[in-house]
Amino acid sequence: MVNSEDNLTISDEDLRQIKATYFGMMSEVDAQIGRLINHLKELGCYDDTLIIFTSDLVNILEITGCLRNIVISIKHSTSR
Repeated sequence: MVNSEDNLTISDEDLRQIKATYFGMMSEVDAQIGRLINHLKELGCYDDTLIIFTSDLVNILEITGCLRNIVISIKHSTSR
């Protein structure tokens, strides 16, 4: 169990679902980056291209308290 600052308890099952969703989304990002790189190689631009990706969404979600909203949203969508 995880307790946030506002005393919302996140069950282990909910936390597993959050992680699975996050890793699924990252797998999709990886697949799309792969498509981009392959296309750049096909065009002959890959060696002359600088690709920069930045992201730290999980930490931002935790810091801003949005993790609680995600849990509530997941609970709501899975209870239908």
